[in-house]
Amino acid sequence: MIDIETVQNVLDELRRLSGDACDTLECRIEAVLEKMASVELCALPTEEPVTVDEFLAAVESSCSIAAATLTKLVDRLHTLFATLRSFSDTVFVSLIVDKYH
Repeated sequence: MIDIETVQNVLDELRRLSGDACDTLECRIEAVLEKMASVELCALPTEEPVTVDEFLAAVESSCSIAAATLTKLVDRLHTLFATLRSFSDTVFVSLIVDKYH
């Protein structure tokens, strides 16, 4: 029979490991978010004036590049979250197995 103290100990260990995993991934997630924030959607002309058509073409081109970059970064975030989920599942199962077998 499993007692309440054992369950509490396992939960405490899981919380600690989960916190460590979150801290590790937060650093990675923060880096991805910083890259996302630095993606340029539109470069304003600084030297010579441009026509509306030239500006529109430049914006369309830079937004197309930005969309591809942001898609890759979002995919990376999904991978990081999936890794965190998998890690927490693995840790939880190993804690339960270690404590009760």
